[in-house]
Amino acid sequence: MNSEFESPIQSGVGTPDWTKILLERSLFIAAELARIGRHPYVAESASSEPEAMRDADEAAYASILAVVHGSTGIDFSLYREKTIKRRILRRLALRNIDSLAEYANRLEDDADELTALQRDLLISVTSFFRDPGSFESLKTLVYPRILQGRPPQAPIRVWVPGCATGEEAFSIAITLSEFLRETGASIPVQIFASDISDQAIERARTGKFLENIATDISAERLNRFFTRVDGHYQIDKDLREMCIFTRHNLLTDPPFSKLDLVSCRNVLIYLASVQKNIIPLFHYALRPHGFLMLGASETAAFPELFSLVDRQHRIYSRREAARTPYPFRTGAGAAWVPLHGSLRRIPDYGPLHCR
Repeated sequence: MNSEFESPIQSGVGTPDWTKILLERSLFIAAELARIGRHPYVAESASSEPEAMRDADEAAYASILAVVHGSTGIDFSLYREKTIKRRILRRLALRNIDSLAEYANRLEDDADELTALQRDLLISVTSFFRDPGSFESLKTLVYPRILQGRPPQAPIRVWVPGCATGEEAFSIAITLSEFLRETGASIPVQIFASDISDQAIERARTGKFLENIATDISAERLNRFFTRVDGHYQIDKDLREMCIFTRHNLLTDPPFSKLDLVSCRNVLIYLASVQKNIIPLFHYALRPHGFLMLGASETAAFPELFSLVDRQHRIYSRREAARTPYPFRTGAGAAWVPLHGSLRRIPDYGPLHCR
């Protein structure tokens, strides 16, 4: 804590004057907010669309991305540039740094700031049963067709790319469990949930969530599928064992295969031109007549690969298509190369586990 705001208890002074302390801290926070608001990058973005970067700024921006790439293996140049720049400029304002060049130099010597930037770039917005109508559509339109003609021993296989802290994967696990119980079917379920954030994956594996999830989950589901543990809700072991969480880069790692459903919602909107390579990759990963669910602002704009099942909830069915080579990135920074339909490259993720 800044010594300016060290409490009287910490400094050895007698009874603290909390009114004075709170006033001082409020004034400090107000001054900081005013300073951030005057930061050139914040003021520019608030007043109008940001102007194109100068050549020097572009070079510094590329240097920042290179540092992050070297540290994480994630090439953020493939992501939507406007979003990435906005999050970098936010760090400049918070650190009271006036230029991208200065910030690039800061990252070279400040591991804590590099970690903070990585965390900001990987921010995700997720919740249980986001857009509840999508899950009802899965139960009425998708799950019945997945079960048609399925041998009892053949597991239902689902992939949730960009799973963040697991809410989407567990929401699918809950609705699948409900559907199987309602239909009397006894079929194993495997849900592969992946993300590029190690921190998010570790949190997802615990299956523990704050009590505020009660605003998104009915009391009946909370009672049936969750247990109260140390002020948190933890999802039941049976559902945790359904879900296999692993680090996976959608842009560079081989896809999972022989899938019945891919749920990739609100991920493609953060990608740049490489979006066009992801939809064919999902087609490759799905079984014949498998299903793809995207976010409300996303579309599978490949009519030769997918048929529309539910326009409102962006659910598609895989179409049989000529087995043309699908583009696939073989590694960070590598070019897209053909991945033929006849070549089954299965990802080696080591021990996939959940707790």
